[in-house]
Amino acid sequence: MTARFETMEERIGSLEREVKLSNLKLSRIEEKLDELLSMLIEQKVAARQPDAERHSANEDTQVQEQVPQPSSKETNAIEETEKDKDDEQEHHEHEAVPEIPVLPVRTVHAFLTLDRNCARNEAFLQQMAEELQQNVVASQKRARNVRRVMETLVTYDVLCQFTWSGRKATTNSSSPSLFPKYSFEDQSGIIALLVKALSYGLNAEQTKQEKSSIVKSVCNAVKHSSQNKKRFCQKRKE
Repeated sequence: MTARFETMEERIGSLEREVKLSNLKLSRIEEKLDELLSMLIEQKVAARQPDAERHSANEDTQVQEQVPQPSSKETNAIEETEKDKDDEQEHHEHEAVPEIPVLPVRTVHAFLTLDRNCARNEAFLQQMAEELQQNVVASQKRARNVRRVMETLVTYDVLCQFTWSGRKATTNSSSPSLFPKYSFEDQSGIIALLVKALSYGLNAEQTKQEKSSIVKSVCNAVKHSSQNKKRFCQKRKE
C-alpha cells in the first residue's frame, strides 16, 4: 500500500513539473488527471474492502449466535414425544377391534379367545353385547333370558365342559377316568359380556344393582347346563 502511495506522489510531482515546463498539452493533462483519479478510487476501495469483509464475517457470526439451538432437555423432550407417538400408534394397532365370531361358539378354545377379547377390548365388548341383547325379551323372566342369550353365545357341547368353580369333574360312562372341567367363574370377559347384554339400556347405577342377580342366574345356567342341553335338543327335534 505504501509503494502505491509513493507512486501516486511521484506521478503528481511529474505532472506538476511537466505542466510548469509547458511540455503537456491540455488534453494530455486531462488524461493524466483521469488516470490519477482512477488510481485514487482504487486505493480507497482496496483500503475499505478488508473492513467490509470483517464486518460481513462479524454479522454472519452474530446471526449464527442468534439462531437458537435446542438445549439437551428440549432435544430429549422432542425424542420422547416422537417415541410416545410411535408407542401410541403401536398401542392403537394392538387394540384393533377383533371381528365378531360366528355364533354360537363351538369350541372351548374359541370360547376362551372370546373371553380374552371381551376382557381386553371395550369396543368389542360393546359390539358383542349389542349382538346378544337382541335375544332378550323384556316380558320374560330373567332365568329364561339368560338361557336364550347363552344359547345364542355358545353351544351346550362347549358349555357342558365348564362348571362354575371348575373344581368338579365328571366320569365318562365308558371310561373310569375323570375329566376336569373348566372354570366359568374365571371367564371375567364372558361374565362382563352377559351382564352388559342382559342389562342393556340400563344406566350405570341400575346395572350395578342388577349385576349380582344376573351373575347368579348365569351361575345356575352353567350348573344346569346338562339338563338344559337335553331340553334344548328335545325342542329342536320337535
